[in-house]
Amino acid sequence: MERFTAMEKLAIHGGTPISSGDFNSRLQGARLLDDRERQAVLEVLESQALFRYAPGARKVAEFERDFAARLGIDYALAVCSGTAALHIAFASLGLTCGDEVLVPAFYYVATAHAILATGAIPVFVEVDESLGMDLEDLRRKISPRTKAIVPVHMRGVPSNITAISAIAKEHGLLLIEDCAQSCGATFQGQHVGTFGDAAAFSLQHEKVLTTGDGGVVVTKDPDVYERAVRFHNNGNFPGASREQAVIALNLRMPELSGAVAGEQLKKLDGILAQPRARHRKLKAGLATLSPQYPIEFQRVHDPEGDLGISLVMFVPEAKGEEFSRALSAEGIPNWWLYSSLGHSYHTSYQLLQKRTLNSKGFPFSCYPEVEYYPGMCPQTDSLLRRSIHFDINPFLTDEDLDKIIAGVEKVAYWLLRD
Repeated sequence: MERFTAMEKLAIHGGTPISSGDFNSRLQGARLLDDRERQAVLEVLESQALFRYAPGARKVAEFERDFAARLGIDYALAVCSGTAALHIAFASLGLTCGDEVLVPAFYYVATAHAILATGAIPVFVEVDESLGMDLEDLRRKISPRTKAIVPVHMRGVPSNITAISAIAKEHGLLLIEDCAQSCGATFQGQHVGTFGDAAAFSLQHEKVLTTGDGGVVVTKDPDVYERAVRFHNNGNFPGASREQAVIALNLRMPELSGAVAGEQLKKLDGILAQPRARHRKLKAGLATLSPQYPIEFQRVHDPEGDLGISLVMFVPEAKGEEFSRALSAEGIPNWWLYSSLGHSYHTSYQLLQKRTLNSKGFPFSCYPEVEYYPGMCPQTDSLLRRSIHFDINPFLTDEDLDKIIAGVEKVAYWLLRD
């Protein structure tokens, strides 16, 4: 540590940065596209069967079959986005006006949007040091109006899903997993998305698998699957009479997206191998600093099931924002989670202000007693103020990881010394 006594000051104070900032740690699935996706797309173009239910179309159906087989679940439905997947799952399980749905206060706002689209209302649950639902607060938030629990497996880290599932069963509540950011994650050897009544995955640009935009709904229940198919297909179920149609939307995945998704799925193990290796190296390097400084790590309930696409460390609450800014000035990409727009209840400003496109404020107008306000989840606020988040992707080199470790060490030396 003596080398820092003579080191030039922090970059935020005019010193020389550790890195030129010439690496990007965000996971961008599009960077992993190659000739396999290109050939699959050409096959669809040459077939002229761009619509998933067109004669000769097969790419979306093949992807659904392979995705379900990968998870070991009965049904998978490919759709146009992760938000659509959530909306379909919620609607297919009957969420409606008067229902409360428990969601973690650290999440992505699309989860709340999809709940509100059914007429139900999200109720926020504190998170603990795992950044997943705090089980004690989860129990406290259950009311006679509670219909469902929606754990969110954030940034590749599985929630404590067996414990949450047990609470749902104890109270007779639906369990719908939001797996948008965690395709491929497992908990105690079982794939996330297979513990509850239904689950939703995202294939958006920065997700583990990507089609640019896209999503998947999975379920074990044939009735839920039929309702999901109807909801995403203008109320119709293939092979059934059109006279049985219900009111629904068009949220289908096109064949071009299905072609890309199918090839991406074949690469999943390879896509995840590198981030997991990088994660282990980065955490090991940062762990050597934690005995010297007040640095802790996010609790991970099942490290073997963690995708390794992110690493969160906790610093003292009063230092979180400054620490993040200092790292950025050193050329080290990171997030101060407290400020991440739409990733917590307090930065979901559309919810706090109940902003809707309809003049009557539906569905908030059905819940006049429900209020959202900054500070309503103080435990979550405190944890997010402490949270420094690093994205990890397959393209990070050993040199990049060494720069991150050196940057954290430098900033910790100047900001966290007693």
